[in-house]
Amino acid sequence: MFLKPFSTPFDTNQLISLNRRVIPTHYMRPRILKDYNLAIAGLYGEKEVYFYLKHLPSGHYFILHNIRLKDATGYFQMDYIIISVKFILILEVKNYSGKVYFNKFNQLELIKSDQIENEVFQNPITQVERHQLLLQNWLLNHLFLDIPVYSYVIFSSPTTLIQSDASHSDIHKKIISGSNLVPTILQLANQEQKHHLTFNDIKSISSLLIDSHSPYKINIEKKYRVYYNELIKGIHCPNCSSIPLEKNNKVWFCQNCDYVGPNNYTQSLNDYYYLISEEITNKEARDFLQIHSPSTMRYLLQKAGYEYTGGYKGRKYILTVK
Repeated sequence: MFLKPFSTPFDTNQLISLNRRVIPTHYMRPRILKDYNLAIAGLYGEKEVYFYLKHLPSGHYFILHNIRLKDATGYFQMDYIIISVKFILILEVKNYSGKVYFNKFNQLELIKSDQIENEVFQNPITQVERHQLLLQNWLLNHLFLDIPVYSYVIFSSPTTLIQSDASHSDIHKKIISGSNLVPTILQLANQEQKHHLTFNDIKSISSLLIDSHSPYKINIEKKYRVYYNELIKGIHCPNCSSIPLEKNNKVWFCQNCDYVGPNNYTQSLNDYYYLISEEITNKEARDFLQIHSPSTMRYLLQKAGYEYTGGYKGRKYILTVK
């Protein structure tokens, strides 16, 4: 049972909007594109794991996707938390194609072709074991005692070739493929005989985790040095994301992909929400969407059903994702 279902994290939505909107000549464009590609690959891997987890016996496992918690040292984020009466399990999902290598420096290398330098990442086993310890401490601090917490790294792609230095001969104990996920969880349940939690405990822990979740939000200006005047304005195409969608004789069309149909102005306002602010005025909306008429913009904002604060002239609309 998914108590917090799979969804796109806030920071990934920010990167999707930023990748669509940042001007092509921006000097941070290559880094933004790299981070975007990594985020999308990660999201795809987590979605693959989501489909595997659907095959767990209903009513026995309670699953939460993308939980980020705060403790005394800062924040820590887990891709999946699975709660049963016998244990809690953390899953760290990785989605790499090709060959990965756990080197002697406790790093994960993504092996490239002969002409391209390998990429190096933090060892995901070390990462998930740290999260395991942090979650145990977090539960203790909330008076949930003596609960076994386990962790695995999941490589979601069936084509990933995993190799390691001799010093990592036991990595198979912490790494599983997506296709082996459900059998591994069921085997773990068979090995753990004692019931440590009641269903009321599970309900309390799940509610606490969801209420304590604090989504990571990128400070776009600070991290990427992208400012408002460096964003592409206009309504983007719902088919190819090209900007702007154009209007001719009451028909909206895209010159890039020949899309013809309704505009998706609320999705473009989602970009504003992720990149700029959760509030917007009529003037700001007109500038961002490149709509000239105040009355037309007022009609569109009201049609979308956004709540607002302030009087007629100082009115601010409260954006929500549509």
